[in-house]
Amino acid sequence: PAISSIIDVMKTTVWGESGFPARFLGSTIVLLLGLLLATTVMGQERNDDEPVDLDEIQEDVVRDLFDENGWVLDPDQRLARIAQENEGGFGGYYFHNTDKSTVYVYMLAPTQTESAEDAFLAAYRGKHQVTQIIPVQGDYAFDNLLEWFYTLDKAMLADGIHPSTGAVLEIANRIHFGLEDIEQAEDAREIMEDLEIPEDAVIFEESHPQLLADKDTVKAKWRPVVGGTQHNIRYT
Repeated sequence: PAISSIIDVMKTTVWGESGFPARFLGSTIVLLLGLLLATTVMGQERNDDEPVDLDEIQEDVVRDLFDENGWVLDPDQRLARIAQENEGGFGGYYFHNTDKSTVYVYMLAPTQTESAEDAFLAAYRGKHQVTQIIPVQGDYAFDNLLEWFYTLDKAMLADGIHPSTGAVLEIANRIHFGLEDIEQAEDAREIMEDLEIPEDAVIFEESHPQLLADKDTVKAKWRPVVGGTQHNIRYT
């Protein structure tokens, strides 16, 4: 993991018709400020391939960018860590499609409202904008979904199946893969059975690469998820 990898992700975005970044501007600004603070703390001469000294970082928003050993965390890894530490079985969250003050939190035990609130507050820094946190029934914890996603993605690639998109889809509490040839889903299901990944945990849909500027394709995700909309971006 490296600081530069996060910066590369932030250089890509989904542009709206007006030419301005669509949604997520606030969270992107927070992350940018956090990275600026981190850069200041760690110094310009620091090697990105080395962990940071967390004792040198005072700001919580910056510390949350790293794991307990000082390595950079991506958003998926952060949510997986929250799921591991949460007693109610945190499965991800998403915002109401029109009311940004309302958030839905997938929980294996949705009656544990306090656990749902704790998970969301740990995951999202813009909590001051949220007035209602609604736990909903989830089927899978986020850390399990993320582990299955990486395991299945690697196994499919090794078997000659190349998804056009792939992510943990929080709006559905499932893994999602887009395939140009949907008939490959049958082969992918056989791989899942060998890996003992629950059949219901993965959604396969026909999907073709979505070209963006400079031949970018839609692959890696942006957060927070608003109204279930999840943009995926990766440089080719």
